[in-house]
Amino acid sequence: AALCGRELAVGEAAFEGCLSGDGGLVSVPLALRTGDGEHVLLDPSARGPVLSGWLEFLAGLEGPEGAAFPGVALDDASGMLVALLLVGRAAEVVLSDYARTEPLPAPGAVAPVHLDAIPCLVARLPEELAAPGYLVLVPPASARVLWRSLLSFNEVSPVGHEALRELVATSLPWGAALAEEGPCRAGRPELEAWGLVRDEGDFVGARALEP
Repeated sequence: AALCGRELAVGEAAFEGCLSGDGGLVSVPLALRTGDGEHVLLDPSARGPVLSGWLEFLAGLEGPEGAAFPGVALDDASGMLVALLLVGRAAEVVLSDYARTEPLPAPGAVAPVHLDAIPCLVARLPEELAAPGYLVLVPPASARVLWRSLLSFNEVSPVGHEALRELVATSLPWGAALAEEGPCRAGRPELEAWGLVRDEGDFVGARALEP
C-alpha cells in the first residue's frame, strides 16, 4: 500500500515511488525484497526522514476494526547493517575480487553473497541509474575491515553523501524533482513514464491520481 510500483518478487530490487494521500510524491527509495514478508528500503535523497515518518504513520493507522495493517513492523536497520555503495565502470571488477566463488546479482536483483567470507547482502542497482553500481549491506562488525580493504583499490575513491545525491538528481528521471524542497507533485502520466506506478489502484494516493 505504501509503494506504488510493481510488486517485487523475493530477490528483486527496484526504485519504488511512495505517495502521500493527496497523490504527492513523498520519495522514491530503493526497495529490496529480501524475504517473503520482508522489504528493505533505502532512500538516497534528502527525503529519508520524511519517508520514514510517513511509513510509521501508515503502519500505525487504526480503523473501525482495529489496525489497518496488523502484523506489520518497521525497524530502523541502520544499526543492523552498514550500507556501502560502489558506483562506476570498475564497480563489478572490484567487487568480483571479493566474491570469487559466488556470482554477483544481476541488475535489479539482491542476494546474499560472501565477500572474503563476510556474509553480506548485495544488490545490483536497477539500470535506471546511469552508472553501474552495487549496494553492499555489511554487518557492522565487519564494515570497517571491508571499507578499508576497498580503499586499497586504485579505482575506489570515497565521495560522500553530497556526491551521491548529485548522482541521483542528475541521472534518475525523477531525481531533479526530489532535489527540490517542499511537496513534489507528479501526475499519473509522469509517474508512468518514470516506471514508478502500477495499473492497480491498491496503493495510497491512487485515488488522487485519477483524472
